Amino acid sequence: MVLGRDRSRRHRDHGTARSKRRDCQPIAHAQPSGSGTTGPHQEAIGLLYCTSMPTEDKWKANQEKVAFTKQFPGLTLDWKACESKTIETVVPLTGKPGASVIVFTDGSFTVTPLLAPEPWELGQALLDARKYLEPKHQEAYRNYDRLMMKDKEALRSARLEKIIGAIQNNLEQIPELKDRLKELVKEWK
Repeated sequence: MVLGRDRSRRHRDHGTARSKRRDCQPIAHAQPSGSGTTGPHQEAIGLLYCTSMPTEDKWKANQEKVAFTKQFPGLTLDWKACESKTIETVVPLTGKPGASVIVFTDGSFTVTPLLAPEPWELGQALLDARKYLEPKHQEAYRNYDRLMMKDKEALRSARLEKIIGAIQNNLEQIPELKDRLKELVKEWK
């Protein structure tokens, strides 16, 4: 391989026209030095043999592929657009455990992440979608409501115990705390 640029438009060793693409030569000249063997079909077709693709060409090719992929027919990136569609199949996404491709019967599709929502997300989902889910899961929502009330009451009790504990632990170190608490109680009456 010759580094640098030739001043001539001809390939320096063979007197043939040099390819316009960098690092590419006609296949007839791509054989190891001194072999002198080329197939007649290779010269006639004028195929190119590329020793390496320049970085810019690779980057541009990738950008073009990505742009096309993002506009692929049927790609659905809005959950609202999935409303009322029927799922044909769910295909695991290679290389990303838990992620899937959801293919709809109309040929549209979307990609979903691993379905492992955090507990708070599940709880919020149950609240947000309640009007759609409750008619089909009434008993489950009754249990959920009971557990929500139990959780709220436990939180309230825990906060109360924390406050009382903080007061008791600080009475000796902060003598004016007792007087301040008495004033607060009088204000509340």
